[in-house]
Amino acid sequence: MKLQKNNPTTGTTTPLFIPKETDPQVIQADESYFLVKIIDAQAAFSGRLWEKIKRLVITSQVSLNHPQLGTEPLRAIQRSREVQKNRAEKLGLSSNLISLVPATMDHISISIEFVLDKENRLGKLGGLINDDAFISAISLAPGASTAARTIGNISQKIIQTFLAPDERQPILQFNCDFNIATGELKEGYYVILGTRDEQSPLPRPVPDLKIKDGELFANETPVTQWSYIVLSVRHLEARTRALNDGASWESKFREAESIALQISEDPFADDKERQSVKKN
Repeated sequence: MKLQKNNPTTGTTTPLFIPKETDPQVIQADESYFLVKIIDAQAAFSGRLWEKIKRLVITSQVSLNHPQLGTEPLRAIQRSREVQKNRAEKLGLSSNLISLVPATMDHISISIEFVLDKENRLGKLGGLINDDAFISAISLAPGASTAARTIGNISQKIIQTFLAPDERQPILQFNCDFNIATGELKEGYYVILGTRDEQSPLPRPVPDLKIKDGELFANETPVTQWSYIVLSVRHLEARTRALNDGASWESKFREAESIALQISEDPFADDKERQSVKKN
């Protein structure tokens, strides 16, 4: 992907795709399973914007656009970081945004936001936030989906309670919207660059981006002049039992296996009973 020609020099880029392999797997609607994870994130605290800011809060909003979860995005508070002026700060993010799910939706939407905490109101909650207390990966598993919705509601209330309305507007918003039905989502990395510093504008043209040991490089040099988010998308053809994530089908499958084993080892079971088990 390339930057749009009308993009300003500050703000964020569109998602920039970096394949893991020469021929990356496409997430196929109704055929694939996939998961999405943050593997690297950075805030570049350069420019006048940061001169009077004490703390940065990183939030996420994710929507699977699936009937089971509704259309409202589920929010999480990813990190709270003290602003270190005139430097690039790794945010320590390595969390699943979307657990392994079947590609049964038309599209997914992901937004990572940098929100200013001008008065350090969330400073006392920093320990809980940075211990992942307000993070829950979105999943279609019954228990996981309920947990994600609960965490999302709590995170939303915290933001509304502690931050003034003008602080809730993100200074940088990293947006991804992938149409699965048209094959837009692929296995690999998606990078979004961002800046509010006119002295470090968004690059034109986009440099050669690579991921090395989980870190972002541009033209073989570690990126330090921009803020960024790196998402990893993994693809599976079929969901294995080892990755069932507490799904209800796993317990039913174990029950069916147990019944089948009992019948197969029962010397008194006749062919009619064995055929009945196979059909059910």
